[in-house]
Amino acid sequence: MNTAFLTDDIIEYIDNLKASANTSDLQSTNPIIGIITPEWHYSDSVRIFGGQDINWNNIDDNDLVHKLANNVRDGEIANYHLPEFEKNFAGWYQSYHFLPREKWGIHISYSKWLETSRILYKTCPSLSYKDRDSVKAGFLYLYKHLLFHYITENASSIMEIISEKNNLYKKYLWNIYSEYFNTSECLEELLANSYLWNNLNECHIEQKYFEKALLYLSSRYNNFNQFIGQDLRLGVRLLLSQIKTGKLKSTTREPLEQVMDYYNPFDNSHGHNIPIWLHYKARPLHQLNMHGFINN
Repeated sequence: MNTAFLTDDIIEYIDNLKASANTSDLQSTNPIIGIITPEWHYSDSVRIFGGQDINWNNIDDNDLVHKLANNVRDGEIANYHLPEFEKNFAGWYQSYHFLPREKWGIHISYSKWLETSRILYKTCPSLSYKDRDSVKAGFLYLYKHLLFHYITENASSIMEIISEKNNLYKKYLWNIYSEYFNTSECLEELLANSYLWNNLNECHIEQKYFEKALLYLSSRYNNFNQFIGQDLRLGVRLLLSQIKTGKLKSTTREPLEQVMDYYNPFDNSHGHNIPIWLHYKARPLHQLNMHGFINN
């Protein structure tokens, strides 16, 4: 089958691998639902920046960016601490390993994007009182962190295809990522911040500002700086070892980072078309019960 994008090919092969394995899927529910709550997971969303390469210049001339820029100067800020991504429901990544996959991709909260932009507008030296630039930086700040989760899933898929083991990633999500989320043991979240640090120039955010901002956040992921720069590959090696072995403390030191492509741009010209979804508000719990999304 000739598909347009690299991820389409990967999805097709892992589907074929699962079908050929002919085994029951014991992890059919995405654990991210429990982390970001059913109210946000099942909330209405709209796709943004469809088919567009995500970079500083490309997102400049966008109606949504203009709308947010008009609002970034106004409104009170409860505090000047940047939101903690998944923990504060600012954004999350929805895996294509789980069905249905109509909404796989990167998910971002409109209110948290606006909040992040307002904080950057008032506190980040390079963005000080630049409304549109702050909105673009706020989006890229969230996007780059969440993009690392996509890169991790792709690397896991490649390992599944090579090893012909169709459940490495799902087992890892259930037994390691979700089990240790919001603790210092959650390596993937720590590395997502390291990856963001490595790409802060694209966000027009100073690295020193970012490091200082993280000090106000939970200390659980503050030691991201042990894997910044070229040392990111060492953290990636440990992460992929967790995924391969299914163990939090794996002793293997195979150079598995070679299967993770975290240097090239993740855009259309490099075979990537990652859906990005914007959520305006959570869905009330009674609506979820009424429509059968969750059990009473």
